[in-house]
Amino acid sequence: MIFLPNYLIINILNILFSTIRSSINNFSLIETISLVSREWKNSILPRLHIDFGRKIPMDSLFFRAIDGLLNRGLTKLSLFLLFINSQTDKSISLLNHPKISNINFGILRFNNMTLELMESLTDNFKYVKELGIVCKPTVSDKDQQKIVDMIKGFKSLHNIEILHLSHCQLNCVDCFRNLKHISLSNFKITMGKIIDLIYSVKPQSITLQSTPYQNNETNYDILITEVMKCHFITSFQIFNYFLEFTETSFIEILQHPTITKLSLIANLPHELPTFEIRNTVLKSIYYDAPNNYNLSDNWQCISNLKTINVSLLTKKTVDNLVAYHNKKLKKLVITRYDFSVLCELIATNLSLKKLSTLFCVPDKSIPEMLVRSLKLNNNLTSLKLGDDNPEAFKEILRLDHPTLIDFTMDYSHEITLEEFEHDIIYNKSLRSLSLFFKFTDIDSGFQSIISILSNNKTLLHISFPQPLEHKQLSPNQLDSLDNALSQSPQWRSIHMYGFSQTSFLKPIKFPLFYKRLIDY
Repeated sequence: MIFLPNYLIINILNILFSTIRSSINNFSLIETISLVSREWKNSILPRLHIDFGRKIPMDSLFFRAIDGLLNRGLTKLSLFLLFINSQTDKSISLLNHPKISNINFGILRFNNMTLELMESLTDNFKYVKELGIVCKPTVSDKDQQKIVDMIKGFKSLHNIEILHLSHCQLNCVDCFRNLKHISLSNFKITMGKIIDLIYSVKPQSITLQSTPYQNNETNYDILITEVMKCHFITSFQIFNYFLEFTETSFIEILQHPTITKLSLIANLPHELPTFEIRNTVLKSIYYDAPNNYNLSDNWQCISNLKTINVSLLTKKTVDNLVAYHNKKLKKLVITRYDFSVLCELIATNLSLKKLSTLFCVPDKSIPEMLVRSLKLNNNLTSLKLGDDNPEAFKEILRLDHPTLIDFTMDYSHEITLEEFEHDIIYNKSLRSLSLFFKFTDIDSGFQSIISILSNNKTLLHISFPQPLEHKQLSPNQLDSLDNALSQSPQWRSIHMYGFSQTSFLKPIKFPLFYKRLIDY
């Protein structure tokens, strides 16, 4: 018998915790580990890092459970804590826990900041990395200044690297010495003040949401001119329809020498002149183009883009992707495509791993052509296909492609789940499958769900489509689901959209999914 050293066991369990997306399954795994042995309970469990993600804790049970973990010595926790009216007292109590110094808050966010809330806090932000401060628009400038003065009195803010501010006094930024990321939301300020803030803090990233608004500026020209001089910025994001980008500022920001992440959800130019992009740094760009232009077509050098969004896939786009974007490209999102051009793209065997499509225009898909192109591709691992031809989905399921492990079927019409049942069951290559359509018969559809869960032994994650009508599962149906899960213990996540949106999910979660550590 081979005994693993504790550090390997801890590494394995940490990996397992990192794959769990539901907080209740974190608690279930903690319970399971506690029952293995006294050593695991007392020595291994306290050394594990347990990340509860960014799910907002909304009930008292969550706070009680976290408090219990802290009291047991499980202090390597990452939490998302949102201070809202329904849980402010519980959040403050948790923040003031004597063992709080060992907790890493993914984000500590104060919504509706008030003087009363500030006065109830202790100076205990040592392990907080991300902080959000949101004041109500009705809070007076005088009270906002009092809140800022209280914040300035705290001495443990130096570890905060990410700061989100909304409707509050901007001078509270002076309290934070090591900021790397700043997000401003709903600020009625001038461009000049934003520029001053950028130069004083020198953040790596800046995000402006509905900021600025209600001022005399109409465009971003002044801001972009200054940002072009700031070579310390690597991420620049704007979400604001109050102002517009002129052609000059829009084209200029695309050539920034250090920005690797660029998001422009704003009033962009309707028309662009012919221009070239020679940017070898940018890794990600997201924009809301009114006329569906493809910026990737303008590249005239080897790009560093890992993700590209294409409004309309054309032959020119494919040629440009091959010539300039094949080095780093990992994900391609296509809104509209011509089927033959899509097949040509797949057959080029680009470096991209994820391909997502939405609408096929104008011709109907030819499944045989799609299969031929997929056989020429040994890089693609994830495919989302939006198509009106169900035969295309069936052919991909039957293909058992050697590298394709994640497949999403996006069908815009009603259809029975039985239509795909056989091909799903006998597919051996996929590990994740998502079905986006509405099936027409909930009873026969449920039988197909049971059959798929029982008989497919290789899928790990599945998202079932939604029935046209909701119906509560009977005790016999719950027994059938329990038996199906017992026959195939490999399942890690199961989404049943027709039930998760209703109260019917409760008997499925408890205990069918919960006891098996299945995310839902």
